[in-house]
Amino acid sequence: MNTNFLEKIIAHKRREFAERQQRTPLSVLDRQAKQATPVRSLWEKMTATPGFHLICEIKKASPSRGTIATQVDVPARAREYQAGGASAISVLTDQRFFNGSAADLQAARAATELPILRKDFIISPYQVVESRAMGADIILLIAAALTSVEIQELTELAHRYGMDVLLELHHPEEVRKIPPVNEKLIIGVNNRNLRTFEVSLENSLRLKPNLPPSFPAISESGVSTAEACLQLFQAGFQGVLIGEALMTSPNPRQMIQNLKEVTHGAHTT
Repeated sequence: MNTNFLEKIIAHKRREFAERQQRTPLSVLDRQAKQATPVRSLWEKMTATPGFHLICEIKKASPSRGTIATQVDVPARAREYQAGGASAISVLTDQRFFNGSAADLQAARAATELPILRKDFIISPYQVVESRAMGADIILLIAAALTSVEIQELTELAHRYGMDVLLELHHPEEVRKIPPVNEKLIIGVNNRNLRTFEVSLENSLRLKPNLPPSFPAISESGVSTAEACLQLFQAGFQGVLIGEALMTSPNPRQMIQNLKEVTHGAHTT
């Protein structure tokens, strides 16, 4: 596996949003963003409601797995996630590497009442405004792809448009990149190394003691069992982001219910 794959994706993203900016100026996106339907906040849900929250992902393909699902009825799947008890839905909008689209995000949001995370490689203010214009409630920022200053600036911009931010960490040294603002900011620990694609749940368990307690924290990637969810919940995580396991499950609604049930039992005992 190419150890510079993250750099390859980011280089493509820079070309991609530069081309889109030629077609749709930032001023146009700003008007669309301000006219978008009100933001649905996952951060408010997580800070107000104790327990374990599942962010359930619509993911058609990935660089590590290739094609995951060829025919995806996005609205139907989003409704299944909501019926199962998901707290939010993550939608891949990258087309080249993940076979996603803005249309997928819009379809999922129209079909449910849940907050929608735009899962993409966001590195510019243009993409932040674009996210709100397409209907996103939450954006993903990847610490490995951004400097501390860039994270601060993009977070502040997202907050000006009312959006939550999911800041994804992988290495302990990235903890220093967490901006001081603690409202509408969720910390995610990715168990998948974005440079090698190796996955280990131990990454979340190692990193959790280093995270500031004022931020709700979730674990991402490689979570597929009730035992893993219980282990993460007991370690102090307030949720997980699950993608491939749900996309390949014959009954995603039941899977979500099963994962929530084990942590609900631990929370109430």
